[in-house]
Amino acid sequence: ANLNPVSSFGTGGFRRLPIPISYDGAGPIEALAVLPDGRILAGGTAGEPYAYGSLKPFLALLSAGGDLLRDSETGGWQPWRQVGVYDGKPVSHLLPLPDGRVLVAASGGSTGWVIRLRQDLEGDPSFSVIRRADYGITGLALQPNGKLLVRASDVLARYLADGTPDPGFASSGQIFNLGLGSGLVLTSEGKIWAAGTFDDGTRLRLSRLR
Repeated sequence: ANLNPVSSFGTGGFRRLPIPISYDGAGPIEALAVLPDGRILAGGTAGEPYAYGSLKPFLALLSAGGDLLRDSETGGWQPWRQVGVYDGKPVSHLLPLPDGRVLVAASGGSTGWVIRLRQDLEGDPSFSVIRRADYGITGLALQPNGKLLVRASDVLARYLADGTPDPGFASSGQIFNLGLGSGLVLTSEGKIWAAGTFDDGTRLRLSRLR
């Protein structure tokens, strides 16, 4: 591959999304995911036009060719939509699940949350909203047993498939002092790698967990 833009995607390989911009501006697209059917889910922060303090997380759904999908093609979706629990937190991670559902994380400042969308991309009420108040969400990974790993800066927590904390993980469902950072990788053997820095910010830290 020569990494040149694909002309069949959007216009000349690019797609500009008509996301509303407020006086606060609008954040960039921070998360992308390709769904099993080839459609593209994008997330970030949008705002209400001509308003202050209106930033909210958003999701936009595109076809594989880069067309912004509308109501008639998505069962009720608008060209863009606002989602989530806390205003002003950009969608930072999208994690498609094997059954077609999607985990959505938003993070900003010192807080963050994770929700789950059903296959129709509507909110899944059977999933307990995960809320973090320790540097926000910096990483997501799904284990083969369906349990969810959530990195929140120097903390790694594990949740059951329904979003409730896993009391069998570490001593209290969480591991602390992994180092400030966002690196989180799950290998095919089930090993967990977490990368960060020590508190003084001058040394790197790499941890491997079972």
